Amino acid sequence: MARIAFEEISPRRGYPDFDAYIQELEKAFANKIKPELLKLFELRVARWKHKVDFRAVKRITPLEVSVYVYPTGPNKEIWLWVSGGTRAHTIIPRVAGVPMRFRKTYLPRTQPHGGGQRFGGPGRSVGPWVATKKVDHPGIAPREFEKSIAQNYRTRFMMHVFQAARLGARRL
Repeated sequence: MARIAFEEISPRRGYPDFDAYIQELEKAFANKIKPELLKLFELRVARWKHKVDFRAVKRITPLEVSVYVYPTGPNKEIWLWVSGGTRAHTIIPRVAGVPMRFRKTYLPRTQPHGGGQRFGGPGRSVGPWVATKKVDHPGIAPREFEKSIAQNYRTRFMMHVFQAARLGARRL
């Protein structure tokens, strides 16, 4: 979320035309900000088996300029689980009396580290095999992809917004 004081970007002569500011901001969102942000989100899921689609919504008010990117499509829940994490829950077999077999440790494919993304290989289960009739799953730790993308894109977002405001200030 970026707050901009339009007084900082003064027009060449006369009073600022706020409609010009809005028009330039609309152009910046349509041509630069939205495509770049959607590309960053799509890169996060590029190697996933179940692709997730994204949409972006802009918000331009007198006090703030912001954009919200959200998952869409049939696989959006996968994004929400991986990025937001899950709570602890119990897993029972689908067929009563038949034990579930699985490996104990899972090494995820993607992890955000220090604002960036790291690809950790194919995503695999390792360790000894376990057979049980009930599992108390501890939940999935949130990877917070949105937070790392926002941190990485913040300076570029501000650059596009201020550039659009400057262009709007020149139009009188």
